[in-house]
Amino acid sequence: MIKLNQGKDYLSTFNTETGAYGRVTDPFCCPFPELLDISIIRKCTRKCSFCYMGSSPDDEGATLSVKDLKKVLDQCGSVFQIALGGGEPTIHPEFVEMLRTIKEDYNIVPNYTTNGDNLTPEVLEASKKYCGAVAVSVYDLDHTIRASKLLIRAGVKTNWHWVVSKSTIRDIIKMLKDGVVPEGLNACIFLLHKPVGRGTEKDNLTIEDPIQELFDTVKSLNIKGGFDACFMNYIVRYQGDEVDKRLVDFCDAGRYTAYVDTNLDVKPCSFGQVSYGNLYTDKLTDIWKNKFQPYRDGVLNSVCKDKGCSKFKDCYSGCPILPINVCADRGRLLLKEKVL
Repeated sequence: MIKLNQGKDYLSTFNTETGAYGRVTDPFCCPFPELLDISIIRKCTRKCSFCYMGSSPDDEGATLSVKDLKKVLDQCGSVFQIALGGGEPTIHPEFVEMLRTIKEDYNIVPNYTTNGDNLTPEVLEASKKYCGAVAVSVYDLDHTIRASKLLIRAGVKTNWHWVVSKSTIRDIIKMLKDGVVPEGLNACIFLLHKPVGRGTEKDNLTIEDPIQELFDTVKSLNIKGGFDACFMNYIVRYQGDEVDKRLVDFCDAGRYTAYVDTNLDVKPCSFGQVSYGNLYTDKLTDIWKNKFQPYRDGVLNSVCKDKGCSKFKDCYSGCPILPINVCADRGRLLLKEKVL
């Protein structure tokens, strides 16, 4: 089925069966979010050092119910995809029912990221039946490979998520060169380390780290995949004119995507601390069209634009929330999140 997100001077299409997506026009933001990132549980079976949520096995924080998930889904309109996260989403007691509800009752494609600890036969079957793709976080390589093979054998489109930081980048480069990617894996996605949750600023990438070597390795090995939007600032610096600008975009938070936490607070992305509304009392349409606007104004009118940076429209200053940017002209910069 083809779904549309249509507004004044905007049209995008999404095939719910194949995942094919296209935009007729490319404005600063779309009329309604095309992807929602929804946290359904705080608890996790692991306590990874890079976890930006700070989740752990001892975390007894909020858990989203199917009833409240439906409260979100009822407002989703032209949303194409839902990314379920946590914590570890697969340990949610109603996880399988959530996948079914999203796909069968609302015709939205669900995806999720997992550590691979709870890939039961029921979870695998539901993932194959309902999900567009599943991402496995790479942290313990042997375990990650085992979990990925379970998904691949079950017929699930499977990706790897690598968190790239000062402490992991050299190991990632070596693993890629050693050919550790299992047969049948769909893609490798490289996520920039975020200094939030258990992540720390001391593990941020800097210009002293082998960032260029990582880009060169991915290209030389012809690895299918990509880099998250937080890498855009790095791509502008290290890749320059080598990248086809039609294939890259700066941060889509508050522009094409939004985040909903277990309390139904709505934020441009999961790394931010500021809520712009709550779906118990506010409408998603109003949050998207009106309450997010101060955040977007901050992106559109950053210090980089004021200083006349020639690359501003390539990266729009990078991340507007966290100190993770590297710029050839300015060094590292933190832009303060705009608060209503």
